[in-house]
Amino acid sequence: MKILLKHDVGISKATDCSKKILDTLKEKHKDKISNMVQNWTGNKSDFSFKVMNFNIKGTLVVNEKDIVISAKLPLGASLFKGMIEKTIKEHSDEMIKKCKEE
Repeated sequence: MKILLKHDVGISKATDCSKKILDTLKEKHKDKISNMVQNWTGNKSDFSFKVMNFNIKGTLVVNEKDIVISAKLPLGASLFKGMIEKTIKEHSDEMIKKCKEE
């Protein structure tokens, strides 16, 4: 699964915003998401979490004009790929909008 999110807030602000994206996604969906781990190095995060008993691992890379989220979904979770992508995109767009206002 690969998700591309456009932004125009610069790499530094987008990196700060991306950290909030994963944290608030976890908080907003705490009934479904657990064991969230993020390891940030500069503008890149290796992350993992459990959603609906599926282990998800991936990377989030912040570039000058976009954020790229790449994750491997287990076969069982691929049935929910569309729902997962939609939830991440909607939440991310909302967080990027908030970052622009700060």
